[in-house]
Amino acid sequence: MVQTFVDNGYAVVIGDFNDDLGFATAKKFGISHFKTDVRCPESCEELIAKALATHSVETINVLIANVGKNEGMSTAETRVHEWVNSIQLNLNSIFYTCKPALSKMIENGRIILTSSLVGIVGQPNNSAYAAAKGGIISYAKSLALEMASRGITVNAICPHAVDTPLLYEWADAQPEGRAVTLERLRASIPIGRFIQPQEVAAAALFLASPLAGAITGTTLLIDGGASCGC
Repeated sequence: MVQTFVDNGYAVVIGDFNDDLGFATAKKFGISHFKTDVRCPESCEELIAKALATHSVETINVLIANVGKNEGMSTAETRVHEWVNSIQLNLNSIFYTCKPALSKMIENGRIILTSSLVGIVGQPNNSAYAAAKGGIISYAKSLALEMASRGITVNAICPHAVDTPLLYEWADAQPEGRAVTLERLRASIPIGRFIQPQEVAAAALFLASPLAGAITGTTLLIDGGASCGC
């Protein structure tokens, strides 16, 4: 995501709780990173303020709220505090990030929220994550209506089976093991392969562009056809 936007001339600032990863990414692309705990509203407010100060600007053109961790537990297995923690990280964080940015968005700005195919079709042994990602889709629609008078679009992107380390961490946690899980997942995707990160970034880049000014409150699937049916 970062590389795509940097390559297309955007001044990018990232917030990540993982300081090592964040600083490595920032160094690689010559951008700024600030450690951010998106579960904390104050931390998100600080990120927005620091991002503006870093570039000596008062407005934001594009906000991308891209966060998620898949615990892979069924409802029966999920303890109450685990449910609360998942909702806090995967859903509440989106609100915490958007709220302080709204007053700083330019007219005709862009807000892009990362949901998931799981937020549309559901998935067994993934109840809390699915609930959170479904909530993002509904939130995007409501926020789109709130921001429409300013020309600000709000959309949700829904990737599926993206070829990143998180996919393999999730597969390792499944009862059937990594190899079987990944093969089953791959077989469920009509194009026959996992989605590449740059393909997700390309979708976000389009939604951030002037060409997407009439697209708001929508959900863009990047799933290789997995949602089309059997």
